[in-house]
Amino acid sequence: HIPAAITKHMATKGLQCYPAYGDLNENIAEYAGVPADQCMFTNGSDQGIDLIIRACCASGTEAIIPAPTFAMYEQAALTENLVIKRPFFTRERGFPTDEVIAAVNDKTSLIVLSNPNNPTGTPIAKA
Repeated sequence: HIPAAITKHMATKGLQCYPAYGDLNENIAEYAGVPADQCMFTNGSDQGIDLIIRACCASGTEAIIPAPTFAMYEQAALTENLVIKRPFFTRERGFPTDEVIAAVNDKTSLIVLSNPNNPTGTPIAKA
């Protein structure tokens, strides 16, 4: 059944070749009810994180990255010479909301809100 399904798909929908996305951008934008230029598709989360940090954060500005979390946030921030502030999750309080808010200042260019957090699975509580 699998070879037949693959053959049928290729005959009716075509084959997308990496890194082209075909009409995915328009289809997702329509589904989400947003303009297509507000959607960004990347070759994995690492590339997306890297592109956003490169586009939005100037060298020497600050990134608030609650820890522990997905390592790519910090790697991309360090590549762009950002100063990293790391409020820590705790077992008792979970997401460090007060510490994140207290860390924000005029030099802040990025606040990472990973919800639920990777790798801990900790959610950010609603206010």
